[in-house]
Formats: sequence, structure tokens, C-alpha cells
Amino acid sequence: MPGKKYFLITDLEGVAGVTTFDDVTLTGRYYERSKYLLTSEVNAVVEGLLEESEAEIYVLDGHGCGGINYEEIHPDVKLLTGRGFFLPLEMDRGYDALLFVGQHARNGAPNAHLNHTMDHHTIFEAKVNGIPIGEFGIWAAFAGELNIPTIFLSGDSAACREAGELVLDIITVEVKEGVDRELAIHLSHQKAIELLKAGSKQAVKAITKIKPLKFAPPYIFELSFIDSLQAKRTAVTKKGKLKNPNTVVFEYSNYWDVANIWF
Repeated sequence: MPGKKYFLITDLEGVAGVTTFDDVTLTGRYYERSKYLLTSEVNAVVEGLLEESEAEIYVLDGHGCGGINYEEIHPDVKLLTGRGFFLPLEMDRGYDALLFVGQHARNGAPNAHLNHTMDHHTIFEAKVNGIPIGEFGIWAAFAGELNIPTIFLSGDSAACREAGELVLDIITVEVKEGVDRELAIHLSHQKAIELLKAGSKQAVKAITKIKPLKFAPPYIFELSFIDSLQAKRTAVTKKGKLKNPNTVVFEYSNYWDVANIWF
């Protein structure tokens, strides 16, 4: 198979062995261990991709305060990390496919572990055209606008279900089963690594039959906040309309404009 160009989006909450929200914060007791676990999972996925074909692989450190150990990342990876504006995650660089590693489910998903949508302190729910959506769906649809298929996701059981509902034939690897928001049944690190490598190899083989995620325009984006004051402020600053005291509605003819809400 000829060389491909892959883009991996990473997060910390969907990693085996990451247990509580404290584990993913800068001041958390096990934050550095969590970063080690994610970096190891990413490296397993990268190894699987490279065993299937020559590939150029970019990895986005998608966790807010950082989730990748730079010194331990696979030597063939190009790492996108830091702060600043980047038009939907720098996806417009000619990628053949998008993959997610360490992904969590959306806020409100049943039996989900460490689930949230963008910010678990402020956002209750997001919808696109009436469909509840989390971070996976938001970013996968950006890729879809560029005709990039999303071929792989690893995370907890709820994140895998969410991905499968939005992208037919996507390859998912469940590394833990959510019991409650901060309680899960985890695979061993060694078993997770084994499955992740095998799963990414399977995703490469499935790339031609997986279609990009696309929503039909116009794009009606609803964002519900826990705090009604935050909803009102967002409606004013981001030029949306209040549907009710806690929900702001945005209507776009171009899905790329959804990025204006986040950046």
C-alpha cells in the first residue's frame, strides 16, 4: 500500500488506567503517569499504522493542559502541541485519514467514564441538527468537510458507541468500560497496547470503505450551558440566539463556521 498521511487527535480521559478528573489536571497526583499511559497508547497506534504501510503521521496533543510526553513519543511522529489559533486543528494539510486516541464520550452519554463536552465545568450539551454530539463528532465533521474519513477511535465503551453511531464501519478499540463518571473497568496497560496496535492496522485496511462524517446544511448548532449567565454571554460574544435561558443556537451555511464558537 502506498504511503499515507495520518492525523491523530489525542485526549487523556479515554486512556486505560486514567481514573478520575484529578488524573488529567496539572496538579493531579497521577498526572505524569496519565501522560505516560497516553503516550504509550499513541505509540502503539503509530506502530500499527507503520507496519501496514509507509506513512507520515501527525499527532495533535488535544488535552488542554497537555497529555503527551514529548521525550517518549514515537520517533517518526510530528507533534502539534502548544497554544494558539489553528483553523480546525490544522486538518487542511492533505491528510488521508483521521484517528482518535484516548477519546471520551460526550456529556450526558450513559455509562460513560470521564465524559464531558469541551469543558465539564460549563457545557451541558451540544447538538448539530438536533443530534447530540461530543468532541469526537465535532472534529470528525470538520475532517468530513475536507472529505477526510475518520477511521479509528480508542477510548471507553461509551466513546466507542458514540463513534460507531456517527461513522459507519469505524474501527474502535475499547480500553475500559464505564461504570460511572469516575469509575470504570480497565484493561491492563499491556492488553490495551496490544489491542490498539492491532486496531490501527485494521483501520488502515478499512480506509477505503469508511465514509467521511458529514452533516447536511444548514448547520444548526445548539450549545447548552450549566450557567444561564454563560449562555447569555456566549450569545452576545459569538452572535448566537438564546433558545432558552441556558441554550444558545447558531445557524451556519458553512460547517467551518462552527469553529468560531471555540476559537
